[in-house]
Amino acid sequence: PKNKTVVFRYYADAAAAANALASGEIDLDTAATPDGIDRFSKDANFSLVEGSSASWMTLGFNHQDPVLKELKVRQAIRQGIDKAGLIKVMGAPAERVGSMSVPDDPWFKDLTAVDEYDPDAARKLLKEAGHEKLTLNFEVANTYDSKIGEYIAAQLKEIGITVKIKQMEFATWLEKVYTKGDYQMTMVLHVDPWTLTYYGNPKYYWKYDSKEAQKLYKDAMSAETKEEGYKMLTQLSELISKDAASDWLYAPRTAIIASKKVAGFPSNRIGSQFFVFDLQKAS
Repeated sequence: PKNKTVVFRYYADAAAAANALASGEIDLDTAATPDGIDRFSKDANFSLVEGSSASWMTLGFNHQDPVLKELKVRQAIRQGIDKAGLIKVMGAPAERVGSMSVPDDPWFKDLTAVDEYDPDAARKLLKEAGHEKLTLNFEVANTYDSKIGEYIAAQLKEIGITVKIKQMEFATWLEKVYTKGDYQMTMVLHVDPWTLTYYGNPKYYWKYDSKEAQKLYKDAMSAETKEEGYKMLTQLSELISKDAASDWLYAPRTAIIASKKVAGFPSNRIGSQFFVFDLQKAS
């Protein structure tokens, strides 16, 4: 690195990391929380830098479920949840997305208009599907903030869907939901930048079996040029949005609080790698 030496320190507790930043023990907090952001927002010695995380808090549907395999029901759920409102409730940096793609993806297309919040339209879709009153089980790992599930349940109640939240240990979720597919709705933070391509796999835990999606995935992977592949992925992103294959509640943003003495650090896609070759600290 340009600074010759970089020391990584790991903290299990966000408050401990913030205290270390305040004391000068560290110069950057690469996983700033809302509390940390509030703490340093008015301190002239620090700056807040946001970036793309290429991850998605995803409301997953089991496409083998007799109710959720109906397109109008899935569309109603998407239009019945105010995702912009959820982002405000969470209080952490995040952005609204309409599919499993973020703005810095080369195949990105803004699809937020596909599922604009419209509870009246959602109720109409449920009526057309013959499900004006509906009860759905929502299986979710207890690793996620409970207020997300509570928000979803409250929103869907307004359009006639009763949501029964079932929290469980992550290991139980892996066995019951991910492996056995024993669920109706679930929620997962997907962090693989290529998760979009999973919609081309009918055996994945969503059980989304679309021949068109499978063809677009195969065409993208076998394209002769990157540009052709990106075009196919754009089409895949648009297809799964219009088909309400899932609902994408929000895409978290990375949030870094850094000493103003430090420059040259990355801010995008730092969940699994953090390049330091341009990192510099003023003396």
